[in-house]
Amino acid sequence: THCISSAASDVYKRQVFDLPPNRLEVTEHRIGLKRCPACSKQYKGVFPQEVNAPVQYGQRVRTLMGLLNVEHGLPIWRIKGLFADLYGYAVNENTVQTAVEGLFEVTKADEALIRTALEKQSLAHFDESGVRVQGALHWVHTASSNDFTYYFVHPKRGKEALGSTQSILPHFKGRAIHDFWASYFQFDCSHGICVAHILRELTALAEHQGRKWALKMHDLFLYMYQFSDNGRQMAPDKVQNACLAQYYRILQMADVEEPPPDHSKGRRPKKSKGRNLME
Repeated sequence: THCISSAASDVYKRQVFDLPPNRLEVTEHRIGLKRCPACSKQYKGVFPQEVNAPVQYGQRVRTLMGLLNVEHGLPIWRIKGLFADLYGYAVNENTVQTAVEGLFEVTKADEALIRTALEKQSLAHFDESGVRVQGALHWVHTASSNDFTYYFVHPKRGKEALGSTQSILPHFKGRAIHDFWASYFQFDCSHGICVAHILRELTALAEHQGRKWALKMHDLFLYMYQFSDNGRQMAPDKVQNACLAQYYRILQMADVEEPPPDHSKGRRPKKSKGRNLME
């Protein structure tokens, strides 16, 4: 024992990172009720404004429910199961629904600020994506800039939705970047085509139909993007002029690969997807 205790030694460590036990913390609020001995008038304390039921979930729990449902896309029944697994409480589905609706009410003022700010932007991006609402197809419409993003859901995709009171487009006077959906052009603002959409169309045309012009145009756009510091500034004049010359050469190439429709048969001919993209 003496030999071991007096000998030099090294210390070896191993660390385990783990989660602490999950449990809900219960805070009980009590108020007093007093009666004045002289006039018999009763005086009662006041609960905190956010405590409005005999038993309720706190703001952090309700916020987590909203985060899981809205930001992470978990359906209500999964949130119920997750809470049961983590905390031992299987929350009521109505509780989750009420929590999400409550957060929506709380953020209405923020949404109004975001909407107003986007309406005043010199440039904003617009898009729409399909989503199921109670089994039926609806559309999530988005408007975004570097600092703000605004969403609204509508049963329609086109003119009716974009011109509704939920949309910012009726009041937007800047430059709208979009996917060339025809309904956007009804609005009195300048327009630009989203190059990400164009790149996808060019890639599809090159891969599925073997169009050489589409591959060259795709590469040219990426080349221009790199020389503009990834879109942060204009490319140098020398690069712009060279790219513009190449751009027109590729369009001439496309005009050969994508012949116009034949009008000799008497009926209105249909243009190919490649021809439409080129134009």
